[in-house]
Amino acid sequence: MIAPMIAAIGSVLAVLVTALTTVWLFYRGKAIEHRRINKAVLAEIHRLIHDVIPYHAKWWDDCTAPSVGDEDLPLIPFTTPVYDEHAKNIGMPDEGVVADVATFYGYIKFLNSLQKSRDEYCKLEKVNKFIITYKRSLKTANDTFKGRFVKAFDDFGIGKNNPTAQINK
Repeated sequence: MIAPMIAAIGSVLAVLVTALTTVWLFYRGKAIEHRRINKAVLAEIHRLIHDVIPYHAKWWDDCTAPSVGDEDLPLIPFTTPVYDEHAKNIGMPDEGVVADVATFYGYIKFLNSLQKSRDEYCKLEKVNKFIITYKRSLKTANDTFKGRFVKAFDDFGIGKNNPTAQINK
């Protein structure tokens, strides 16, 4: 009589352990997924802050130099494929970083909108106003966001041994 009770208790314990393990694995998988998404978004931010925006600003300065006069060259919008795909899944542990991520991408969208408005400046014969505004906006992006994600980049190991970051120095 005691053997069937022990077997029943063993079966219940096995079911409980299986259920708890399943729940733990599910939440652990979600945490790993969020961490990977966060790292990918931060890597994209790092690429934009440390590589794309500085190179683009230098290129724009070169194009708009009085001796060059290439301010009519097409402006290529800043791309944010990782953020666009995963914005709904961002789950940063630090709420301050989430706000910075949203602010950063909002500013990137502003820069892209400003690029699209260049034709309107031209129609109004305000090309120089556009050039100045765009240069200032690129500088603002660089000045505002360059140091804002340092801790997050360090926490995720982003930017270490980045050969293009060395070129920018």
